[in-house]
Amino acid sequence: MRLNPGQIEAIRQQAACCSGADAPVRRFARVDDTARGGAIGLARHVEQAAVRVTMRHRQSATRFARRGAAALCRGFTLIEMVMVLVIAGVLAVVALPRMFNATEFQSRGLSDQVQASLRYAQKIAIAQHRFVCATFTANSLSLTIGPSNTCGTPIASLTSNGNYVLNAPSSISFAATPTAFSFDALGQPRTASLPDAAIGAVTVGVTGDVTRTITVEAETGYVHQ
Repeated sequence: MRLNPGQIEAIRQQAACCSGADAPVRRFARVDDTARGGAIGLARHVEQAAVRVTMRHRQSATRFARRGAAALCRGFTLIEMVMVLVIAGVLAVVALPRMFNATEFQSRGLSDQVQASLRYAQKIAIAQHRFVCATFTANSLSLTIGPSNTCGTPIASLTSNGNYVLNAPSSISFAATPTAFSFDALGQPRTASLPDAAIGAVTVGVTGDVTRTITVEAETGYVHQ
């Protein structure tokens, strides 16, 4: 069937109207596709960044795990073992015999007690302005007090109800029985033969593993080892 010119013109006008109406839709479709593509690209970028961070964390954890395992599996070096053996040998030769040797501790303890007793005697003589005598036997020390250098009155013990007597342990004794002497009111040492004259330094030796010497200075009466 043939179309007349009027029908052809009407069809053209309708086609032009349709094409003009579809143009905005096509433009909006293009914008929507662009936005959708940008969102997809951003999501992919975020996903890739998350994957990279995860991989870095895994690598760090792997390195730390390897270091920890290496530290746990590490043993002693030859130098460290030799040093430990040397120290153990020195302790075995020097320290252990002293720990099991009671004589050394007893000797040291008696010498310290004798020193403390003589200092105590000097302080009493100065405080009471009297003579305090120190009398020795082969294994004991006793303190007495009096108005002269012969003393005569026992000093009370600080640890018991008896007199002040210091006894040495069975394996310890004085090197040689010391000469008895006294402290005057000034704290200086005196002897019975020279009550009014200064004497030389007095020495008291204690034997045990070694001989320890306690000295009483002549001028000041200072007691020391």
